[in-house]
Amino acid sequence: MTAELTPVIAAAAVHQGVILSSALPALGVSAARARRLRAEGWLVPIKPGVLLVGGGIPTEWHQVVGGWLRAGPDGVVSHDTAARIHKLTCVTPPRAADQVELSVPRPAHRRVPGCIVHRPVLLPASAITEHRGVAVTTPARTLVDITSRLTSALLSRTVDEGLISGLWSVRELTREAAVSSGRAGVDRLRRVLAAREDGSAAAGREPLERRVARVLRCFAPFEIQHQVVVGGHVYVLDLAFPERLVAVECDGWDVRRRSRSKFDHERRRDNLLVAAGWTIVRLTSAMSDDEMRSAVHSVLLRSSPFSR
Repeated sequence: MTAELTPVIAAAAVHQGVILSSALPALGVSAARARRLRAEGWLVPIKPGVLLVGGGIPTEWHQVVGGWLRAGPDGVVSHDTAARIHKLTCVTPPRAADQVELSVPRPAHRRVPGCIVHRPVLLPASAITEHRGVAVTTPARTLVDITSRLTSALLSRTVDEGLISGLWSVRELTREAAVSSGRAGVDRLRRVLAAREDGSAAAGREPLERRVARVLRCFAPFEIQHQVVVGGHVYVLDLAFPERLVAVECDGWDVRRRSRSKFDHERRRDNLLVAAGWTIVRLTSAMSDDEMRSAVHSVLLRSSPFSR
């Protein structure tokens, strides 16, 4: 290609090789020249008015960038398209290669060929992030946008996976749900979040570890923050009956649930403990006192020397 196309290449490089056809005249490319470049395969149509510079086969990401550019400066990639960008497992590949979902806040009322355009009343800056130079709704806002499309079971699983991988916190989702009050599915999301609220984070509630120790007092003696050496590593158990090799872990929705590395570390630790003969009982803030006592009691009965 001649040097005259250098400005086109530079402009397209800002958006991973994608450019609007309306930008070509200002870059020195006439309509006739643009037609020849298309015929030669150097300019490849992605969507109406959107081109891929340099040839090749447009990818799904090129489709996303093209739709976003056509939406204008206030356009934001959202809904299922944003969910795929954030790698949420609750969405499937698009039915068509050019199916891109965008949000363009009101009062704008523009169409974007080949895209699904949503027109939210409010899309604050706090609900927008950036991915490879493209404006995208945050993971929390994205989940709120697609909540009505998910079954209750899939919504619960998606919330849990996002908490584990650190995509969002219960507080972030609660705040975003409050801003989106009245939208379809938001009440269901609130109920899911209420079941995952950490007992130590809610005002006036007893911290989970303290509550478990109180509830299990009838099974004393036991040790709190018991240290055990397994596989050359020292691990700390929330509560333990060392002589019976029974460990009780308090699973509140705190850092361990929001941190992927913490989650993986504890699962490896659990595997080592089980291999060493330990039995692990996991208690959550959603359990009643009776549920907690019943779960621990059944395990203690099996671990009793008289049951062997």
